[in-house]
Amino acid sequence: MQPEPTKNLFATVVVTARAFRLGMTAEGNDGIVGFVDRWTALGLDGAVALRFAPILSEVVQAQGRRDYLRVADLLEFEVLPALEGLGAR
Repeated sequence: MQPEPTKNLFATVVVTARAFRLGMTAEGNDGIVGFVDRWTALGLDGAVALRFAPILSEVVQAQGRRDYLRVADLLEFEVLPALEGLGAR
């Protein structure tokens, strides 16, 4: 049985946050790309996308400042709970 796509999204966020916390920024940045790719593949509706927009904007801003611990915090404490609300765990 194939895992549900949202579960793959959840796993991607967990691994990405861990990479940033361990200082593995290249892997973390690759994880962000993987997250966006998986998100896009899900084709979630506009209401869900609007819910995530402010969080993802903060992620991009923190990433631009190279504040990778903030990126990890946002992924773990904002993105993961929002994904859990979608039944992604």
